Amino acid sequence: VLHSLDGSDPVAAVGGGNLASRDEVSRAVARHMVRRGDTHVWLDLRPIGQERLLRQFPSILDRCRAWGIDPLTMPVPVAPAAHYWMGGVETDLQARTTVPGLYALGEVASSGVHGANRLASNSLMECLVCAHQLGQGSLDLDPGSQAAPACRPGAPITVTSRSMVTAQEMGRRIRHLCWTMAGVNRQEDAMAMAQQQLQALAHGLDQRPELAWLKTSVPGDRRPILPQTMGLLRRWVEVEHLCALGLLLLEAARFRRESRGGHHRLDHPAQQPFWRRHSRQQQGRAITSSPVGLED
Repeated sequence: VLHSLDGSDPVAAVGGGNLASRDEVSRAVARHMVRRGDTHVWLDLRPIGQERLLRQFPSILDRCRAWGIDPLTMPVPVAPAAHYWMGGVETDLQARTTVPGLYALGEVASSGVHGANRLASNSLMECLVCAHQLGQGSLDLDPGSQAAPACRPGAPITVTSRSMVTAQEMGRRIRHLCWTMAGVNRQEDAMAMAQQQLQALAHGLDQRPELAWLKTSVPGDRRPILPQTMGLLRRWVEVEHLCALGLLLLEAARFRRESRGGHHRLDHPAQQPFWRRHSRQQQGRAITSSPVGLED
């Protein structure tokens, strides 16, 4: 059972209340938190009963207790969060992408087993079935027979604590920007502003010496990399990927001028028949849409 810090019900106005769909509950809780200035609401698991909690949810109990919260005796602080990336890299039934030798399955892939919302348990089925299909096929994992260019000598890269802190701060900034501007509730003005800010961040990333150093690497490069240097480079690559994904997310969210499933726009709150379509993004091309291929 959900209740706010003052004891009121944050989903009272939602049909089905606590048992409504996850996107409806998330939107109601997010609106309630913004209205009250709260950082969370309470989830009371005690009505389930101690015996059932211990038997069916031991992992949840252990995780909560690690943070000093015992769901058997007290409510748990909760808030909406990003849970699953809808869509992903377009694949066929053998998990092949449009890039030869590159395969994708699971949450990263768009295989067609989900709709506007993630369907419970389909994620596990998707991994098992697609992995089996992938194993049954003939894998083309050869990156190509073209000879690798000669290695270019590279200057050593210096690891500094400031560089690591900067990467961590930038990662947090990107997450915060996408969550506040394109999270549970979205609208054009906020998303356009977020897109501009992310584009500026992306331009700044192009100037980072850590990423520039990586991009001078070529196949067959054998420059030694210390473990601490590898950790720093990995962090900057993650930041670059976060920025790229944020820009893709914002482009797709601005493109779809309706609300459907987990995508909710305050300025376009209704579902529109035309948008029963996939949004398709491809490098170097304008975003488009394509039919979902379902018959009424």
